[in-house]
Amino acid sequence: MTLDELYLPQDFSPTMKKVPASALQPGVFLVEYGEGTFVRPIVRPRRLLESTTEVEDIRSAGVKWVYIDTARGLDAAETTRSELDFDPMPTPGVDAILLGKSNKIAYHEEIYFARKVYNHTLEYVRKFMEDLRQGRPLDYKESEPLVRDILESVLRNDTAAASLAILRRKSKYLYTHCVNVSILAAVFGRRLGLLEEKLRILATAGLFLDIGKVRLNERILNKPGRLTPEEFEHVKWHPAEGYILLRDQKGVSDYVLEAVLDHHERYDGQGYPRSLSDRNLSTYTRILAIADAYDAMTSDKPYKGAMLPTEALKNLYAGRGRIHHPEYIELFIRCLGVYPVGSFVRLSDGRYAVVADMASDLPLCPTVKILYDRRMRPMRSEVINLSSPEALSENLLITDCVDPKDYKIDLSLLLD
Repeated sequence: MTLDELYLPQDFSPTMKKVPASALQPGVFLVEYGEGTFVRPIVRPRRLLESTTEVEDIRSAGVKWVYIDTARGLDAAETTRSELDFDPMPTPGVDAILLGKSNKIAYHEEIYFARKVYNHTLEYVRKFMEDLRQGRPLDYKESEPLVRDILESVLRNDTAAASLAILRRKSKYLYTHCVNVSILAAVFGRRLGLLEEKLRILATAGLFLDIGKVRLNERILNKPGRLTPEEFEHVKWHPAEGYILLRDQKGVSDYVLEAVLDHHERYDGQGYPRSLSDRNLSTYTRILAIADAYDAMTSDKPYKGAMLPTEALKNLYAGRGRIHHPEYIELFIRCLGVYPVGSFVRLSDGRYAVVADMASDLPLCPTVKILYDRRMRPMRSEVINLSSPEALSENLLITDCVDPKDYKIDLSLLLD
């Protein structure tokens, strides 16, 4: 896919749709086509195609892609993802996920470096967001060493990186959200067995996922109550705004641009801004959309408190086949585990612990770090693998998840 194939008309609206010229038919309202070059300039007919002759004239002129408006005419003929010449990366089967981790170093060794990478990346996101709001230019190249550091940390020990994405919530949501999605998408992609270049695309797209929000009204973004329909329509423009901000940056992958533009599209075609169904979404978009939704649900926002990780996973599972690809949801849950790293849990003996790692073959028996006794009194920490023979013989297991905020506990200071 080229940058021209991702071009958005200046008057782009949610009812517009990019389709291959081969899918045109009489009755379609043709908005625009062309590549903006001397040979193939942008042409804006903005009229209804009334005959097969008009359709054939456009095809014979070498036009590959066109924009149509489905609110003012018929939809184009059905197309599939492969026909649209997008990313050829295949959809993985349930058994394709690589849950047998091969972390190069231990969690307690990596967490120090992971935290350093997280803080540096968070500062970069804060700076470029504030610069853009002040009208200063974005230097996309500055993100490349940070993305490299994220990937190196994930490849050394993805549990350490994921735990920070789940636990670090003190900075402004817009900033932490971008960093968290970048990390979670890279971790998920790694567990799917994607190669490093594809992980780089995921991590980069996650970092810039919500860049378009700098062009939105801050009063609406920070509104503590429910948005009005008009306000929500305003917010729905941020993917297109993000795409516009990034498309002129040198070196940005077309797949990054597409994922930023499409991360709020849905499996059933009811998303925005292009109302694409799953068959037209790339693997990158599917992964990022899930990471985006999970982090949004588990974060405190001006209008809503954070869900527990287990509740967020239940919500994602409930929306499978409607909001997200069902197979990818199942893979994501297997990736994070039934009790994701960072979950605060109560054990069957009454003690309280934080989930520190997961067991791929026994998702109900992760490794936990016990921190409090049954009366919630701090105790000398003890790390126990609940899938170990000792724990299984004692029938030590997780009984339920607990909200650490109820006890004024900051787990990010304890999971080292």
